[in-house]
Amino acid sequence: MLIYTPQEKLKLIEAREEEAKRIKRHEESNRYKRFPYKCPAGKLTIGWGRNIQEKGITLEEANFLFHNDFKEAEEVARKFCHTGWEALSYVRQGVIINMAFNLGASRLSKFVNLRAGIIKGDIARCIRSMEGSLWYKQVGDRGPELVKIFKEDYAKAE
Repeated sequence: MLIYTPQEKLKLIEAREEEAKRIKRHEESNRYKRFPYKCPAGKLTIGWGRNIQEKGITLEEANFLFHNDFKEAEEVARKFCHTGWEALSYVRQGVIINMAFNLGASRLSKFVNLRAGIIKGDIARCIRSMEGSLWYKQVGDRGPELVKIFKEDYAKAE
């Protein structure tokens, strides 16, 4: 292992930053790619030329992405519920966050009866909306589990 003086360490850091800039400049004409694309070698790539086909992502990276997606799902859920959000228990809010995470804003917005039930405080309507949806049939155990949690609302018992 090399031991660096403080000045050498500073030069090393500066050199790494310069190399990072050079790599970005070479990657696809200095354009960040938000969505996956095929690089000239035919590999699935994203961002600044990250080969996700062969490299994938680390657990740390996946957790970072999950955290960001979870925060976004919470905001989507709040907007979806509109004036009904504050009236929901934290348990029921969690169910809507879970649905927002799974469905995204555009598909969750199609749950008009669920939204109306939340705004009016009509829990039975909310449950009917969830159970009667295609989502409920497609998501395996997730749908029945979330409906059960929504029905029982154990936060009310605390």
